[in-house]
Amino acid sequence: MNRSTLSDITVKKNFLDQTNWSKRVIINEVIAIALILLFAYAAITKIQDYQAFTAQIATSPILAWISKPMAIFIPTVELITCLALIIPKLRLYGLYASFALMLSFTLYISALFTFSTKLPCSCGGIIDELGWKNHLIFNCFFVLISIIGIRLEKGLLKTKHEKLA
Repeated sequence: MNRSTLSDITVKKNFLDQTNWSKRVIINEVIAIALILLFAYAAITKIQDYQAFTAQIATSPILAWISKPMAIFIPTVELITCLALIIPKLRLYGLYASFALMLSFTLYISALFTFSTKLPCSCGGIIDELGWKNHLIFNCFFVLISIIGIRLEKGLLKTKHEKLA
């Protein structure tokens, strides 16, 4: 191969790497925005109707005994997760927190399905309108995009550090 062919291959590879990088950044931004909207909406609706939220948790066979602290803890953690997702240096932590929250909510719903005949929902807003099976699917979707976000963010951070080195 001559020099111009090698140069063309290098230019094409750099272009593809840059295009791939841009796509990953955009996908990760969309994931972060979706999670921010989800948790901000959920936290705000819980805070706005705090009395109803606390009462709903109090009817849970799993959380009744700690309903008051949970009524404060859950929206607080959701808002902190939003903040972590917004701040670029904290995004990976925010994605881990999103994964943990959504996995916890999914396991909670699964436990209610398994061990309880009464299924109280304390999610707030339009999410309350989902049926329980749809709610489980909804949660699994957000668990999945949290995992994708974590993998993308780790890859972006690794690539960024490699470019700086």
